[in-house]
Amino acid sequence: MGKSLSWKLMVGIIFLSAQLFRLGYIRFSAYHFFSWMPHDIQTEYYLDVYVNGQSLGVKELHQRYNIKPHGWMDLSPHYLINWMEQYEKSHSEAVTDSINLRYEVNGNGWNTWTWSKRKDGVK
Repeated sequence: MGKSLSWKLMVGIIFLSAQLFRLGYIRFSAYHFFSWMPHDIQTEYYLDVYVNGQSLGVKELHQRYNIKPHGWMDLSPHYLINWMEQYEKSHSEAVTDSINLRYEVNGNGWNTWTWSKRKDGVK
């Protein structure tokens, strides 16, 4: 019985150590939203997207990205950035001129992320 207890204890220690390492890594990386730990990030954002020279309205933005042009999220702004980049890489039916994302994380000042694509498809 002592042998099986030490084996189970070792498996538990390895599992908990891996979880602690993962928490430390994810907490300080851009991919915080993949963690099961509590969300301590609040992101306010404003989104402007121009397609074929036209600014997208609320309905078009919702259809395209499933988000509002302004809102709050309890996720890292990199979640939105990755979401939009993935969409633009996989959907080429409309030429997206530019995406402008202004965001603020936990009230610590505004940042801007811009994506643009030329008409010939070269970023």
